Formats: sequence, structure tokens, C-alpha cells
Amino acid sequence: MATINLGAIKFNWRGAYNNSTAYAVDDVVSSGGNSYVCIQASQGNAVGNATAYWNIMSSAGTNGTNGTNGDTFGLANKEIAFKTNAGALDGIPIGTAGQALKVNSGATGYEFGSAGTSELLGSGESSAVSSLAINNSVLSSAYEEFVIYTFISKVGSGGSGNREMFVSTDNGSSTMNVDRLYHFAQLYPNNGTGHSVSSASTNADRIHLNVGGAIGDFHNGKITILRPSFASAGERNRNTILSEAVSSQNPGGSVNVENLTAFACIHDGNGNRMSNIDYVRFEMNGATFDIKWAVYGRKW
Repeated sequence: MATINLGAIKFNWRGAYNNSTAYAVDDVVSSGGNSYVCIQASQGNAVGNATAYWNIMSSAGTNGTNGTNGDTFGLANKEIAFKTNAGALDGIPIGTAGQALKVNSGATGYEFGSAGTSELLGSGESSAVSSLAINNSVLSSAYEEFVIYTFISKVGSGGSGNREMFVSTDNGSSTMNVDRLYHFAQLYPNNGTGHSVSSASTNADRIHLNVGGAIGDFHNGKITILRPSFASAGERNRNTILSEAVSSQNPGGSVNVENLTAFACIHDGNGNRMSNIDYVRFEMNGATFDIKWAVYGRKW
């Protein structure tokens, strides 16, 4: 009676075909992306379909039209695939740092962009300058609102030391006159307080952020520029500007701390009153100052 080795009733994987290896029945090898099973003990007999020694067990599939990775519609690295309204496959390139995937303005597809929160557009730090400008490379036309954070300290004498801001709608080629008002509330070294309205003016060439800065003082400010527009033509809000700050002028000597609020808009008689502010410049009326700043943009 014949003896059957139950452990031998199975295929025996031998890896890639080697012409110098001896193979037994039921050995399985790979070659050219296909797999073959040995049907007669063999050595030196090349694999092939329906030969006396080998039968094909499985065949390699067809490569995708764009190579060997199965990508049949040209998806680039770091793209996200989606199906268009027409039923075709398409890819979205990766966005920049801080952006999110969202539905586009026409609700017809997807795009990367601001997630609805503020986006950092630019920042910088300068020492002992008499002027610092931020132009339209930062104040981009893509945003309806800007928030400019500043930390300014007077370091050199000269002028009144007033912290001033000029605005432009043509990237600094000319500056726009404004209608402005400035209010302050102060705390003195003797615990006294005071407040007043100052620098109220129409058609002024600059905005006062605070007045009478002293060497060594500080000014922490937040300036908001609102410039929304309507889809239809017509009057706009003339680029509302609101500045809020906490400042100190010679602590222990004159004013320990003060709260400052200034607001302005482009003068009503200015022909560019409905154009976008795309440039601001800070000065201290001739004095030098250190400044650190950052600009955030927001889309509505």
C-alpha cells in the first residue's frame, strides 16, 4: 500500500526562478511578474506557459498608463484626488502652511485657502529707524480686513515724538488725507487720572496713534483696517481705521500708563476714498524708534 506524506500536499514557494536550481513537482517560482508551478522535476529548463516542466499559475496585470504605480490620470506628488461634476478624476495641489481644504467660491470643487481665521501675511523688526513702511506685498488685495500689531519704543531725540501713521491707496506713491480723532485716558504716578480728546481733524495728512512720546517709553498697538466692498458699484466705507494701544511715557516721571484709541477714514473729499488702502508708514515726527510688527489678513 502506497504511503502518502500529507505534509507534502501543498505548493512549495521557491522564490525567483534560478536556472541552476533543481526543482521538484509543485515547486512554485516567479519570473517576469508571473508565477509558475513545476509539473515535472527539472533543472535548467526555463519557465514558460504549457511547457513539459512548468505551468503558469498567475500572470502579471497590465501597468497603468502613467507608469507602474497604477496612476491612470497623472496625479502629481502631494495632490489629493477627487471626482469633478463631470465625473472625471482630478487632483488638487497641496496648499501652503496654515491653509485648509475647503469648497471654492463657486461651490463647484475644492481648493486650499484660509480656513476663515486670520492668516499671517508678514512680520518684521527694525531698530533705530525714522520710518517703517508696509506695502502691498503684505497688504494684499485678497483681504477685506487687516490687523497690524506693533511694539514701538522711542530711542532717539528729535521732533515731538508723536507716533504717526500715513496711509496710501497706490502703494506709497502718494499718501491719502484722512478724517481723524484721537482719545486718551492716563494713569499718573500719584494715582491720578486724566483723559481727553485730541488731534481731532478733517483732511489731515496723517493719523496720530499717540502724542508726546519720550525716549525709553513703549507703545503696544493693534491697528485694524477694514476695507470691505460690495458686489455692486457704489459708496464704500472709505477704509475704516481703528487703532487701540497701551503706552507709557517715562514711567514714574510723567505718565505711568495710558490707553489710546484713534480712528480715521480717508477724507470724504478725496477722490480715492473708495480705493483700497495697500500701504502704511509709521513715523515719530523726526525721532528714531525701534519697531516690531506683524500683519494678519482676514477674508469675509
